[in-house]
Amino acid sequence: MAFKGITFAGQNVTPKNDGALYNAHYGDGILDGCTMTISGDDLVIASGHFIAGGRVCQVDGATSVDLSGRTLTTGYIQVIMNYDLSQGEGSQWYTTFVESATTTFPDLTQDAYQKIEQLFTKDTNEYHYWNKMNIYRYMEFAAMKCARMYWYDKSLSKQEKVSKCEKIIDLFTEARKKSNESFLLVFEKSLIEQFLILMSAHGGKIDDIARFLDKLLLSAKAEMEMIKMDDVLRKGVLVPYKTENILAYYISHWRTSNHWSIAKLSEEEKIQEVLNKYDS
Repeated sequence: MAFKGITFAGQNVTPKNDGALYNAHYGDGILDGCTMTISGDDLVIASGHFIAGGRVCQVDGATSVDLSGRTLTTGYIQVIMNYDLSQGEGSQWYTTFVESATTTFPDLTQDAYQKIEQLFTKDTNEYHYWNKMNIYRYMEFAAMKCARMYWYDKSLSKQEKVSKCEKIIDLFTEARKKSNESFLLVFEKSLIEQFLILMSAHGGKIDDIARFLDKLLLSAKAEMEMIKMDDVLRKGVLVPYKTENILAYYISHWRTSNHWSIAKLSEEEKIQEVLNKYDS
């Protein structure tokens, strides 16, 4: 179902729905309280409420943040509270700090990963984390643009579009296997998926669709192995898929999707053969 009413009688308004409204209206920041003072090696945050990523959060009683072992070289510090939704709604918190010579700090928004990366010095774990996450996001973006570049090129026949895109995919697959670099896999899988979507929705040949689906499931298997060693990639996977079993996600999607193009294609014998090959 493409559209769903939320603030209508009989509908269920979820925290995610509420969060979208709060994020658009207020953005991240303090609602009330949350004043900060220094006590020895502790930063003490007073009771109050704040918004993080559209979610209203509470400091329930004065809360101390340990600053011991940290050398503050400038006059001001900003405390960034982060939570990992994959570990349970609002339960898994971690804290990062940003120092500034003035009272002005870069703006934070829910999706501004690039801005967050720039908050940290380049020799910190925080910088490494966000830099890597940004690489994955940019590879996904580049793959989407690459798929569209080929598909919507009017100078190419449909088969030429498929051939050109598949050559790029195979090059990235080969490079990824040789280097074992996860960012190459992100581009590879994203390009396969984006081009597969375009073929499925715009009359691609069933042989091409089945072959690209096979490539997608192969890359999903490779990603499942890589997330065992790459925690940044694992967290990036959990946001859209809500599971580490990406292969099962794709198989289920192709077997049960209500989207008209996939629902029709899933009945094809060649598609069923590909799905059965990986559905063990």
